[in-house]
Amino acid sequence: MPFDTSVLDEAIERRSKRLEEERKRLFAQTISLLDKHSCHFGIRSAYIFGSLAQPRRFREHSDVDIAIETSRPELLTEAIGRFSSLLERDVDLVDLSVVPFADRIRREGVPWTPKSS
Repeated sequence: MPFDTSVLDEAIERRSKRLEEERKRLFAQTISLLDKHSCHFGIRSAYIFGSLAQPRRFREHSDVDIAIETSRPELLTEAIGRFSSLLERDVDLVDLSVVPFADRIRREGVPWTPKSS
């Protein structure tokens, strides 16, 4: 007699849906923060990458990965603190001019550019 896994299957499906909703909410919030704070931090363009950019890879403790092109790299630490505080989540903010895997991020990440005024 086979073991009935329907209750477990339903719980896994509910969890997956909840995580995907959280990923989409956090993604939109990240875009909004980039829109709002890009000028202050000199962010000319950005790529959201990692689990936030890929459906079904996001988990409860996933961080937010953002790669940026900036005219003010000296503010990177301040930007990390601000974004982490506002998103209430760890943020990895990397400068594309120095990261060795920049080409991969540009290929696989979700691009962001400032809205024109």
